[in-house]
Amino acid sequence: MTICSVQSSAYTLSNYECIIHEMSDDSDIHDSIKKHYINEKFYVDRISGRVNGILKNNYVNAPTVIDLGSSNNSFKAIGYLKIHEGVGVGSNLYALNIAEYKEGNNKPFTYMENSKVFRGLCKYLNK
Repeated sequence: MTICSVQSSAYTLSNYECIIHEMSDDSDIHDSIKKHYINEKFYVDRISGRVNGILKNNYVNAPTVIDLGSSNNSFKAIGYLKIHEGVGVGSNLYALNIAEYKEGNNKPFTYMENSKVFRGLCKYLNK
């Protein structure tokens, strides 16, 4: 009788909690709109690339993770909404870059939603 033993190693990734520190746009943004976002949080699932909280990237289409991030590369995820998939007034592009390669628990991020750009810091949620 032969007994076969299989061991599995679960590779888990820590998700992120991110805080927005600044916001810019290619047009004049009213200060009250900026204040709505500053010091607010959003969360990132590193496996799916989903962003939830004050910012979102998964309205109709699931985002795509381009890079899970490492000691050499940033975590990168993109998402989109075509004109016919939303309310019909325009398409949307979402891109997230988290500097996973940076030492320490705080990782700088840049999030783009069309012409709006958000920057701040992310930290591991469950590490």
